[in-house]
Amino acid sequence: MEPLNEVKLKALTDAYLDSLLTDLPSEAELASQQVLSKRFLNRMDLLTGSRHRTPRTWKKMLLVAAIISAILATAVSVYAYREAIAAFFINVYEKYSEIIIPTTTETNDPSDVTEPGNSLTDNLPTHVPAEYREKSRQTLIGMLQITYTNDAGDILLFEKMEQGSQHIGINTEGVEIEELTVDGCQALYYSNLGQNNLIWADGAYIYTITGFINQGEIVKMAISGR
Repeated sequence: MEPLNEVKLKALTDAYLDSLLTDLPSEAELASQQVLSKRFLNRMDLLTGSRHRTPRTWKKMLLVAAIISAILATAVSVYAYREAIAAFFINVYEKYSEIIIPTTTETNDPSDVTEPGNSLTDNLPTHVPAEYREKSRQTLIGMLQITYTNDAGDILLFEKMEQGSQHIGINTEGVEIEELTVDGCQALYYSNLGQNNLIWADGAYIYTITGFINQGEIVKMAISGR
C-alpha cells in the first residue's frame, strides 16, 4: 500500500469533514426541534422589552442578555467581595452581582427543617395595576409563577419560591440596590435594563416582582399579598 503524503492526507481529511457537514440537519430543522421552557420564554420576553418595541431596541436588549449570560459563566474569576444585608447576601463581581437568600435553618437533619406555614397558592397579590390582566399561572416543584400582561404587550412577573438557598444574578452596571420593608419583611429593590424589581423573603418563601411598573405600584402589589 502506497504511504499517504501530507497533501493526500489533507485531501482525505477535508473530504471526510465535508461529508460530516453534509449529513448535519439544517438550521431550520434544528430550530424546529428545540423546546424552551415557559419560564425561560417569559424571562426572555422581559429581557427583550416586550413585542411592541422597535426591532433595533429588541436586538440591543437581546445582545445585552447574551453578554450577561457570558459574564455569569465566568464570574468566579472576578469575584470581589460579599456584602451582608441581614437576610440577604450580595456577592459583588466586576460586572454583576448575585443576591443570595440563605436558608433560615442550618441543619443536616431533614426532620429539623420547619415546614412553611402556607402553601404556594397562599399570600398571592390581590392588587394588580388596572391595565394588567393575568395571562398564565405555572406551578413547578417548590415554585409558582404568575404572568400578567397589558394591552401594549408589557409583561409583569410575580414569582414565589420555597426558601432554600436561592441565587439571583443581576447586571450591576448603573444599578443601585435600595433596601425597603414589605409589611415587616426586608426587601431589595433595583432597576435593571428598564425593568423594576422587588425581592423579599418571609422566612419560608422568597417573592419577586419584575416589570415596567413604578416602585409604588410594585410595593403596593407586594403588600396586597401579605
